Amino acid sequence: MKFTTLSLLFVFTLMSTLGFSQAPVVEGVKTPVKPEPASASSDQELLKLIVTVMDKSNSVRLNNVQVQLINDIDGRLVDSERTNEFGVAEFVAPLKGDYRVETCDPKYLGGAASISNCNTDPFRLCIEGFDFVIYEDAISTLTSDHIIKTDMKLDRLEVGKIVDLDKIFYDFDKATLRPESKRELDQLVRALEMLPGLDIQLRSHTDSRGTNEYNRDLSQRRAESVVEYLIAEGIERERFSAKGFGESRLVNECADGVECTEEQHQKNRRTEFEVTAYIPQPCEELPDVTLTAVRN
Repeated sequence: MKFTTLSLLFVFTLMSTLGFSQAPVVEGVKTPVKPEPASASSDQELLKLIVTVMDKSNSVRLNNVQVQLINDIDGRLVDSERTNEFGVAEFVAPLKGDYRVETCDPKYLGGAASISNCNTDPFRLCIEGFDFVIYEDAISTLTSDHIIKTDMKLDRLEVGKIVDLDKIFYDFDKATLRPESKRELDQLVRALEMLPGLDIQLRSHTDSRGTNEYNRDLSQRRAESVVEYLIAEGIERERFSAKGFGESRLVNECADGVECTEEQHQKNRRTEFEVTAYIPQPCEELPDVTLTAVRN
């Protein structure tokens, strides 16, 4: 059995690269993924994708969740499955394609991930958005089969639920959104577009450097930066509010007078949202929204 387990980058989103002729490098970490080449008699190399869907808070597997495999080039639906009693959905598709994977369940915030051609020589797959990835070829019946097992963990939607937006970042002492925040923001835009019954409060936090009063003002401006982004993307202003908490809710020990690294301070400069209202709707009744966040 050959496999690689890739750790989370930030908590919410995993990015990885799987190579098919040499061990690729992912964020500076070598991952020994080197499946056997396809046999000469194979007509087409196939990707077998196994998706396990779980509740993010307790890792309980979720059955009857809609999972869709979509062609990320033209938006065509490749296949749609419901997770079985073990929370698993399986797909088979040509290996050399660009795909996105989307979930839908009225009780949960939809998940999204992508599997695409890295446009490298030798051929590699770029995988993004899953919470866990493992490559396995031991159960292949043909050498042309490439089996990828993934986990997707979903946030349950209920009033009072707080969802971390782990990839929204700000520079020190600024309210300007950093460019790498775009993917997370676009995911939030898509969630609000797809779930018309969802209203939220955006909540922003600072690190402990600076006065309490200054940090409250800074965090309010940061929350308003997200508000401005959502409005610019067409989300109705009445569906969300913004509140800055300053340094009053640190997630680590980096309070006033404590020496910490920049990385530790960064963890406190964060944005999240609280569900303030939510009316569930069946997946069949929800708008069909293009996932520009994954495709761009």
